Amino acid sequence: RRPPPAMAPWPFSPSILDSLPLPTSASTLLLTLAFAAFLPMVARIFAKLLNEEGEGEGEGEFHHRDRRFPQLRARWPPGVVRMLREWKHPEEEEDDDDDDDDDDTGGPSSSAAAESPTAAVASSPPCGREEEEEEKEGGPLIEDVKTTRRNLARRINDLLLARSSPNRSAVPSSNNAAVAPTPSKGSSDGGQPVATAREEEEESGPLIEDAFSEVNDTYDVDSKELGTGRYGIVRKCTERKTGEVYAVKTVKKARVAQIDALRQEVRLLLEVSSHPNVIELVDVFEDEDEVHLVTELATGGELFDRIVAKKQSPEKRFSEKEAACIVKQILDAVSYLHDEKDIVHRDIKPENFLFTSDADDAPIKMIDFGYAVRHVSAEEDGPLREDVGTPLYMAPEVLHRDYDRSCDVWSVGIIAYTLLAGYPPFNGPNDEDIYDAVRGGRFRFLGTDWDDISLDAKDFVCRVLKKDPKLRISAVEASRHGWVRKFAAPVEEEGTSDGPEEDADAAAAAAAASAEQLPE
Repeated sequence: RRPPPAMAPWPFSPSILDSLPLPTSASTLLLTLAFAAFLPMVARIFAKLLNEEGEGEGEGEFHHRDRRFPQLRARWPPGVVRMLREWKHPEEEEDDDDDDDDDDTGGPSSSAAAESPTAAVASSPPCGREEEEEEKEGGPLIEDVKTTRRNLARRINDLLLARSSPNRSAVPSSNNAAVAPTPSKGSSDGGQPVATAREEEEESGPLIEDAFSEVNDTYDVDSKELGTGRYGIVRKCTERKTGEVYAVKTVKKARVAQIDALRQEVRLLLEVSSHPNVIELVDVFEDEDEVHLVTELATGGELFDRIVAKKQSPEKRFSEKEAACIVKQILDAVSYLHDEKDIVHRDIKPENFLFTSDADDAPIKMIDFGYAVRHVSAEEDGPLREDVGTPLYMAPEVLHRDYDRSCDVWSVGIIAYTLLAGYPPFNGPNDEDIYDAVRGGRFRFLGTDWDDISLDAKDFVCRVLKKDPKLRISAVEASRHGWVRKFAAPVEEEGTSDGPEEDADAAAAAAAASAEQLPE
């Protein structure tokens, strides 16, 4: 009986191949054929990934078109994609003779290359023998390529900085990040052209103030940062004459996509600074590169930080008295904006309220009027159309781009629910899921978390979180609700009350009526 043919040891020792009664030459042949069949498919995948632009898949998407490979997709700003394409695949000249003549005479081709780095790349000779000859001759080709790449990297960085303000087309990773307005191209809410800081930098003179001024002439500015915002940083500063300590927010004008928004924020903040629950704007300075907003100093931190700290405490949430006191101050500021100034804030959230000190009962101050707009009513001014705000706190009608000042009341209701329960009523793993939940407008008072919450508090939440803005109570009506008056308001003077407080049975009936559309 003949013994089986000897098997050569396999470098990777695959158990399946070792068990096959095949000679070494046959195994090698099978592996070679399999690899040869698989290699073209891999090459096609990488060729598509590198060469196809993915047009029609959505603005700003840089991925190959085959939907079977979603893991290869990545989102890039459209300008970056365009410059990368120009850099990797420069357009071929239609008439080389004409281009050579223009270059020799300093014509249009050379001037365009001087003005645009990408044009310089497009007009440069292809890599090959000509490049090798220029390198041997000691020509400036290598330095030109390095300079062009540096300029291109700088332009990409500028585009990314301009894109740093979040918007709906590039949803930020944090659900607490604000969503920037998405108006029609080239126009603001009122249809007027929107000026950018880059466009206005070319104009002589200041953009915000009447004349340039130096903040260091009046204040000693601390180098330590207290925090960062969408467009700048916040630091302490001390007035030289009085020694008073304030906060100064420094905004780089080059980072502001819409300079009109900064102008409006300064103008509206100056107008409402007199209210005790709105941060006071003390001074405004502007130099060639930056705008400095000097405000009163609130050292107690954000309401958001206190919610997080309370969530980590044994109580897990605020008491009804603590929550009502906070909500009352927020409603006072919102009703002041709505009824006395005809201003809609449009970004009411815990991050935009600061405590003046570390005390538990410290007053709070409203900040950040970057999305605020003057609006009387939908009947007089028409509805607001920009879907701005922060996903967790946006009202359903804002997502439908047809809303008015009542959107701020909805945001207050979200804060009230969060203070009482320790978590928001609408949440999800990503912003799109949150938007879907908000559009549905259905929330729950979950079992044990709400067992010890009063019926008055539940009724308040139901009234301010009405999905239909026409049925939603106003900020003034919310501040006069029985729950707010019971826990937050001081002892009322005779004649100031709108009526007797609801008893338990009336409150239960009101809560049941308000929550009819809500699941248990």
